Amino acid sequence: MAELLSLTLAAVTPAAEGISLFEFRAGPGQGPLPPFEPGAHLSLMLPSGIERQYSLCNNPDEHGRYVVAVKREAEGRGGSREMHGLVPGQVLRSRPPANHFPLAPAPAPVLLIAGGIGVTPIVAMAHRLARDRRPFRLVFLARSRKEAAFLDTLRDLAGAGLVLHFDDEAAGFYDLAGLLSGADPAAHIHCCGPAPLMEAVRRAAASWPENQLHFEFFANAAEAHAEGDQPFTLILARSRREVAVGAAETPLEALLRQGVDVDYSCTEGTCGTCITRVIEGEVDHRDAVLMPGEKASNIVLCCSRAKGERLTVDL
Repeated sequence: MAELLSLTLAAVTPAAEGISLFEFRAGPGQGPLPPFEPGAHLSLMLPSGIERQYSLCNNPDEHGRYVVAVKREAEGRGGSREMHGLVPGQVLRSRPPANHFPLAPAPAPVLLIAGGIGVTPIVAMAHRLARDRRPFRLVFLARSRKEAAFLDTLRDLAGAGLVLHFDDEAAGFYDLAGLLSGADPAAHIHCCGPAPLMEAVRRAAASWPENQLHFEFFANAAEAHAEGDQPFTLILARSRREVAVGAAETPLEALLRQGVDVDYSCTEGTCGTCITRVIEGEVDHRDAVLMPGEKASNIVLCCSRAKGERLTVDL
């Protein structure tokens, strides 16, 4: 195992509503920081002892600092709240940068698709592509403009190749099928964001060669999971189908995996787009939108679960 790095938190700055940038420099006794490539992440050891991975979002050509962006999750069980409690001067240990989401090698054209905080590794990729003058397009989907980080940087890097879509400004969902139908068939697609977005991209790109599709999942969906969760069967009353929901996935993820068309937006249990009527069964509610009187007959599919082995819904 590689030796752990010593990193000093040099600065914390706001990047968008609810999102902060954390800049780390070499800590006490630490030599030069190892370089990193676009798509790489840090595994930070937080003061509580938990370890969390965050994509590096600064220019990979910069030496001497690492920058990660973290979204504040007020009710989160993970490291979000702990990260936002850090102050400059604190020293953390970290594994050296690792990369499971590398940028496709030149000269292939690139289509970058980012959803919400999933833009973080995409920014580093845009830096490298712009530097190398490789053709690329960048599609950034977010709930609102005020919650979208790096907008000025992305405009500078992608120019006319930048497409922005904000849920609160748009009339409907972004047309991924239309995007891919007009894309260069030789392009490599790099996508990072909520699992439902990546499943939608995967479906839209079903005819593309597998080696041209690259996905990076981040841990947002884990906020809907808890230790001891059990798999259950979701029964779709109208379509007369049964969908198995695994212990580590949400009902929404299971439905999308099976090709079921479901309206959704935030994937965090805050917008209410995926509220669905419950016909039979008891729900383990984990959302922030249903009123007490609504919980007996509804479920928010992106985060809640069944308390028993079966749950029948109006789909």
